[in-house]
Amino acid sequence: MLSQQLHDTLARAVELTETFEAQNRLPIHASSRLRRDDAVGNAASVFNTASVAIVGALDHLTTWYQIVAGDLKRFPLPVFSHYTLACAAYEPALLTLWLLDPGVDSVERIGRGYAAQLRSLEDMRKFQHDAGMTGEAANATSLHERLFAAARAAGCVSVDSDGKERLTSHVPDMVRLFNKYDQQTAIGIPAWLYRFLSGHAHGREWVMLGGASESDLEGFDTGMNIVRANLELLCYLAERTVAVVGRAVALHAHYRTG
Repeated sequence: MLSQQLHDTLARAVELTETFEAQNRLPIHASSRLRRDDAVGNAASVFNTASVAIVGALDHLTTWYQIVAGDLKRFPLPVFSHYTLACAAYEPALLTLWLLDPGVDSVERIGRGYAAQLRSLEDMRKFQHDAGMTGEAANATSLHERLFAAARAAGCVSVDSDGKERLTSHVPDMVRLFNKYDQQTAIGIPAWLYRFLSGHAHGREWVMLGGASESDLEGFDTGMNIVRANLELLCYLAERTVAVVGRAVALHAHYRTG
């Protein structure tokens, strides 16, 4: 049954979480990429950011599993939240694959770590501003300045033709992350899945009503639509999501011990 297939696929979230926790209890290997990066510069800039991203991915994947594994008689299978949870697992997993990419050198990985951390602090600054925070509580700007100075000292900042300082690495947008680090399939380019998941997460009509059927009541047009969970699609999505999170967990572990 498709429902059992969905359950069994998402159950791997438990194994991935246990693997992640076990790997992080192991000592860091002397010849690991983490040690090699640390010999060049601030490896914590990339490793810590990737670690936070992985935790977020696993948490959302596990939540998706718990929904499917619950009492579906008391709490029927939801229709739309699958896609939102998949999106929240997928995106940080892809960010991790970009941060810890073994195909780039140590300087580039460290620069990516600075770029991701500085982007986070910029988001924090906007939050503090919008929340009306002042004084010591509004510390994002000073933290950003301090971290940018560290990136400059590490050689991760360049000066453009206008004399403006810029980071040498920039966090790609999600379209680029999907196309670069997600698996290629026979269906278009990987970014189609990002647009599909993002459409659900943001309540876009085109995707949320894509599988709808018109509701008909005693021969009268009600002007309403019925949307049911598409188990075949959810099984496919679960396989894709578990696979990308699994790759991120494996890469994170290998960064420490490989």
